[in-house]
Amino acid sequence: MKQKWGREESAGDWPSDKSVWTIAAFCVAALSVIGIGYYHYEREWTPLERHYLLTYTGTPIAGAFRNDGWYTLLMVVMRKGSRLAIDPDVAPVTAAAGENTFALTDEALKTGAVRLELQRGRYDNAKLHAFLSHWIYQMG
Repeated sequence: MKQKWGREESAGDWPSDKSVWTIAAFCVAALSVIGIGYYHYEREWTPLERHYLLTYTGTPIAGAFRNDGWYTLLMVVMRKGSRLAIDPDVAPVTAAAGENTFALTDEALKTGAVRLELQRGRYDNAKLHAFLSHWIYQMG
């Protein structure tokens, strides 16, 4: 009776066939998620949703470290106060200098909007993220 002692010839070889297929499947899945996200961003998101993207993605990250943070948001200034701009309030325009910006729609002007303004303020991360999530998924 003869027994084989020690490691097999293929022991310790990397990458093995199993890990190569696992890594390949992971890479295909990751590229698919990125591709689908990019498609939605380019084809389905409105210009205002794109404008709010950094705030939308930044609020949960910042929320892991603190409850509130400073954000600059596009606000619709009304006769009495202001509120966050949403799609029916604004239309994308190109300024004389060639930069992309927003202008008030006729509908917003009829409801009492006076002007658009970027306002910097301190906002609760969780509440702002929840509002933006609700608004994005409601519009999409």
